[in-house]
Amino acid sequence: LIGLCFTIGADAKTLDQKINQIAQHYHCKIGVTAIHIETDKKFSVNGEKRFFMASTVKVPIAITLLNKVDRHSDSLDRIV
Repeated sequence: LIGLCFTIGADAKTLDQKINQIAQHYHCKIGVTAIHIETDKKFSVNGEKRFFMASTVKVPIAITLLNKVDRHSDSLDRIV
């Protein structure tokens, strides 16, 4: 959604309003920050707040662990 908005030049205020509508509907807090690397445009909603990293952090951790297993410096038998 955010990447698409950067691509089509959508208004940040509109995106901010949509994210806040979703948060109100689901009675939750949403935090998101995006940076368009090529233009350095930034968008953030609650970007100054800290949130627990959920599934987004699991992939790089799993890749690192599996690389260590491949190099025989770790084991899948170990509890992580």
